[in-house]
Amino acid sequence: MGRSLLVTASYINIAAAVAGETPTQIITKQFIDCFVFIGGAGCTLGLIIALAAAGRKGSVMDVAKYSIFPGIFNINETLVYGLPIIFNPFYLGPFLLSPVLSGVISYAAFSLGLVPLTSHQVDWTTPIFLSGYVTTGSFAGVLLQFVCLAVTALLYLPFVRIYHKHTQKNNQRIFSEFSKRISPESAADKSKSVFAQSDEMGILARTLVKDVLVEMGENATGSMMLKYQPKVTRDGKVWGAEALLRWYHPVYGYIPPLVVTGLCEEADLDTELGSWVIDKAYEQLAAWDKEGLAPLSVSVNMSP
Repeated sequence: MGRSLLVTASYINIAAAVAGETPTQIITKQFIDCFVFIGGAGCTLGLIIALAAAGRKGSVMDVAKYSIFPGIFNINETLVYGLPIIFNPFYLGPFLLSPVLSGVISYAAFSLGLVPLTSHQVDWTTPIFLSGYVTTGSFAGVLLQFVCLAVTALLYLPFVRIYHKHTQKNNQRIFSEFSKRISPESAADKSKSVFAQSDEMGILARTLVKDVLVEMGENATGSMMLKYQPKVTRDGKVWGAEALLRWYHPVYGYIPPLVVTGLCEEADLDTELGSWVIDKAYEQLAAWDKEGLAPLSVSVNMSP
């Protein structure tokens, strides 16, 4: 019934425009599609902008990136179900409030005559800004969409930051428990594989393994590296160095070497890790040799 009334209101405005008369209906189907649900239900284009402004990284931002293009066409299922928003108490509030706020702003702009009333039919998948211009026949419609988008992004932003702090604390708690469980020196029961667990710890383990594989591959970010502790003679001459594995994860910060080796051993990547360490050590030796330094020896720690 409600949709039928909106469509009827749209036809009234279109008929008035065709007859050369002034449209009279503010709330039409085009009003809802183009100015209330910008980017889809919940004005989720604003959420994508807020995530980018907050500097979010990782899987959440990956979902947001994949959602940009369909979001321009008001298709937001990728974002709504990918996060998911409905089950997120931090995002649900602004998800419900954003269309209300956008609708109030738009209604005020139309009722005050700042923007011409919608008088041209456009499909709901028409891209943002283009739809605002076509349905109102004015760049004022584009400006109104821009204002609504900016306001909804500002509404989402504090909730994004609060959720980011919440997830950071939760991640650190899980990581602390995981470190105790995965470390080779841990006395915890090793009979059950962490990777077989379906809880948060199991998800973390599988995520970190993927990150390790990235760092050992061609697309490495450089967060996992070797540092070299010099070996010095009594008279102060450097004759060698010991390669020390260091990993500064972008989310969890410094990850102790024992946690890295324990993770790789449980994931059957200890051989790959050892080969990676040897390759990096040889590369450094070659670099020192090119610099004309005296022949040096480098020792590395290997899994038995």
